[in-house]
Amino acid sequence: MVGTWKTEHLFALRQGLAAWEFYRGQIRECDQALEQVLKELTADKPEPPGPLPTWGRRKKPNTPQIGQLRQMLWKLCDGKDPTTLPGVTDYTLLQLISETGTDLARNWKTDKQFTAWMGLAPGARQSGKRRGTQKRSRNRAGRILCVVARSVGKSVDRALGGFYRRLRARRGGLIANVALARKLAQMYWRVMVHGVAYVEHGLQRYQDRVAETEQRWLRKLARKHGMILQPKAA
Repeated sequence: MVGTWKTEHLFALRQGLAAWEFYRGQIRECDQALEQVLKELTADKPEPPGPLPTWGRRKKPNTPQIGQLRQMLWKLCDGKDPTTLPGVTDYTLLQLISETGTDLARNWKTDKQFTAWMGLAPGARQSGKRRGTQKRSRNRAGRILCVVARSVGKSVDRALGGFYRRLRARRGGLIANVALARKLAQMYWRVMVHGVAYVEHGLQRYQDRVAETEQRWLRKLARKHGMILQPKAA
């Protein structure tokens, strides 16, 4: 760095560099401790049958520096791979497992119970004949999926991205983000409990299904009023 540096400036730079190196060392120690715990948990589990896919994701700077992390997560989940879900990286899966564990069926019998525990399901209250809604507080696992939903909602070629934008236009960004996070939580539960693999059908198929649903409702409304729905001439 070329410039006119005073003594106090150089002192502040030395202090900042020393603090940065100290915290980097702390992070490395955490990564090593996590790696040791994962090795102990997966020591007696079978190895993957072959190389696991990387799904074309680049490694981010904040990802824990743990060797064979994907393989150990695969063994920890008994061969299930939630990283096939949009936006769920190895680090995200590691965070979710630390909050929910791997045996989701023992604590949550259905995906509805799971999303309610996360605080992503709509809250309902009833007092006599009066019914209303109440705000649910999201726990750490719910907040993690809300962060994932923000990145998935920006995708331009995924069906979930189209779902987010469609709901955002009607209800606003906050509600759309929570709704998308709830969908991701349901998918995560199904993968971990039933091993249901996620299949991406693409944005175009989602838009076609939405158009088909809208047309079905229009035909039903037309029959209700004694009318016939006619397609517009080309």
